[in-house]
Amino acid sequence: MGRLGDRRALLAGVDRFRRQIDRSSVYESADTFTRQAFDVLGSSRLIEAMNLDKEDKSLRDRYGRGSSAPAFGEDAGPPWMDQFLMARRLVEAGVRCVTLSFGSWDRHGANFTRLPIQLPKLDQGVTALVDDLHNRGLDQDVTVIAWGEFGRTPRINKGAGRDHWPQASCALLAGGG
Repeated sequence: MGRLGDRRALLAGVDRFRRQIDRSSVYESADTFTRQAFDVLGSSRLIEAMNLDKEDKSLRDRYGRGSSAPAFGEDAGPPWMDQFLMARRLVEAGVRCVTLSFGSWDRHGANFTRLPIQLPKLDQGVTALVDDLHNRGLDQDVTVIAWGEFGRTPRINKGAGRDHWPQASCALLAGGG
């Protein structure tokens, strides 16, 4: 019931947004880019983009399926794997920038028990997204960027983890023409 309730709340919020825009003169006075954002936020395309049930089962399986249950003490949210597929659907709906955020990477400890669970999911999701964007011809217009804000120490600490090390970092870039 929680997920259904979340979807109803989202739909109600979008409906409220549409009514507020319709009643105000904000839209008419907005620039082209703001109007485009209002059009996306106020359209049924946004709601449709978030409905992953319309995707083929085999494609859903390529992206992977997750759980909305909290992982590693983090708050629950949309399942990790669903966010990758939803990002592609949002781009197709006209959204120009999609941000996915995955917490629980601050591995000062338990590297060897937690990362073997997290890393394959990240790999599967990013790979499916990049492949799917390429197969749909969207890779020329979309850039996928994955990065963390700092690197990790080259040595393992006492807690079987790595500490912050701003001298190094890494990023993954794909697409964008």
